[in-house]
Amino acid sequence: MKKVRRKTPKRGNNTTKGTQQDKKVQDVGKRDQNSFSPVIGIKNEEEWVQIDMNLINWKFVNFSEVVRLETYIFTIKDMLIKRHGRIAHLTICKESFSEKNEMNNEMRTLKEYGITGGSKEDAPILKIYYDYCALTQKDSDPILLS
Repeated sequence: MKKVRRKTPKRGNNTTKGTQQDKKVQDVGKRDQNSFSPVIGIKNEEEWVQIDMNLINWKFVNFSEVVRLETYIFTIKDMLIKRHGRIAHLTICKESFSEKNEMNNEMRTLKEYGITGGSKEDAPILKIYYDYCALTQKDSDPILLS
């Protein structure tokens, strides 16, 4: 049997790969020039909203906070827990305190609830109403039970 020896290009002088790569680069350049379309309508600035937190039936603890539109509901609930201490059965609603306006999914953002925002200086105002039950000494405390 006769040995067939393949010709391999010398190292550093690979002419076949070089021409293929050059052709790919030229094709990409042509495609980019022909198919370029600028993206319109994307804002680079963040959207903000001022939330006015209103406790049902007691206006002396109402407060306002400016937050990003991408703020999760659990973050707002954490703000309320830090402000009021140990609480249970926290319910928050947008615009008015009713079941249809309840924001009960903690993993959604304000934007996902259909709230629109603006710049930080001119943030639109969103009224949020909330209610809760305070935990008392009689309620079980997992730390004290252990």
